[in-house]
Amino acid sequence: MRSNLWETVGMAEKRTKADKRQRQADKLEKKARHPHAQGTKKKPREDFSEAATRIVKQAPKAETAW
Repeated sequence: MRSNLWETVGMAEKRTKADKRQRQADKLEKKARHPHAQGTKKKPREDFSEAATRIVKQAPKAETAW
C-alpha cells in the first residue's frame, strides 16, 4: 500500500545544475520585463519648508481689502 501512496503523491525530483541555471535565467528574464527594471526611481521627498514654499508660490494672489 505504501508504494501506491508514493506513486500517487509523487516524490520530488532532485534538481540538477542545469535546472537551477534555467530557473535563474527565467527569473532574470521575468525581472527584466518588470516595469521598475527600467531604472525608474522615486522622487526624493520634499521637507516641510520646501512644501510650504511651493504651495505659497502656486497659490493665486488674493487681494486684501485692508
